[in-house]
Amino acid sequence: MRGSSPRFLAWLVLGVLGSARIDASRPSPEKTVLRVQVATSLGAAFDGLARIFEAAHPNVEVKTETGASLLLARRVLDLGSRPDVIAVADPEVFDELLLPEHVITGYVSFCGNRLGLLYGPHSKHAKDLTVENWHVVLRRPRIRVGRADPDAAPAGYRTLMLFDLAESHYGVPGLASELRHAAPEESIRSSLAQLAALVEAGELDYVFDYESSAKSRKLGFFALPAEIDFSDPSKATHYARVTADVAGRSPGERMAARGAPIRYAAAIPSAAAEPRLALEFLRLVLGPRGREVLKEMGFLVYPRGIPSGRAPAVEP
Repeated sequence: MRGSSPRFLAWLVLGVLGSARIDASRPSPEKTVLRVQVATSLGAAFDGLARIFEAAHPNVEVKTETGASLLLARRVLDLGSRPDVIAVADPEVFDELLLPEHVITGYVSFCGNRLGLLYGPHSKHAKDLTVENWHVVLRRPRIRVGRADPDAAPAGYRTLMLFDLAESHYGVPGLASELRHAAPEESIRSSLAQLAALVEAGELDYVFDYESSAKSRKLGFFALPAEIDFSDPSKATHYARVTADVAGRSPGERMAARGAPIRYAAAIPSAAAEPRLALEFLRLVLGPRGREVLKEMGFLVYPRGIPSGRAPAVEP
């Protein structure tokens, strides 16, 4: 696994310094705003990192905005959103949507996660769950199961792929279809935060979500086997056996998302207004303090960042 170095991070910002306008005459009492857009599941961790960054930079205000990864990318592409940093729950969002349009020139992957079942104090039969029977519990009468929109959030299409892997793993013909039926259209939301709130309110019993979401909201998390939860990089070939159909770049266009270990990736868009501060913020995320915060929030932390996209080779 290759590491991210200051040279790679500096490279990330090379293409944007020329186009970004930095006003040296800005009045000193006015704080510089650093705009950071992140996947919903990263929200709590990045709020903590924003406070750490502001403490070290008293003249900077970090404004974080959360949302489903695919929707964040489309805000940039279609609505002219201009974040200084964008972090998503699947680097394929960058590969398929932002890199081809030259919105970014490279990105760095920095942590992983695992997909499982989020539940709360009102969830029925939570004590009955086992690694072998969870899919039976979810198909019981009056159990309400939610999932994310696959056209909006990586957790949504990963859930569909998890269903396919579960059918193979447990050797139950038709299980994928039955699990889709157990989590019907009316229980789909674009935001993981909305789904977690429904669990907290007792309106849903379970949702397919990340372990980090359970930690940030102090909810229960039932871990599924590594063969189906997309947590283990050593099982990349196994995960790649499944795909899911998701919305593409243009209206009406569809594309296939392929199964892969869960990875979060961050980039500095070419139109960033504050590329130098964005670079410093990424150094915090990838540094020891950032890794500590991410680990505390339930993410699977990499020893170093992994440069990708059109990045040059980087020494460990």
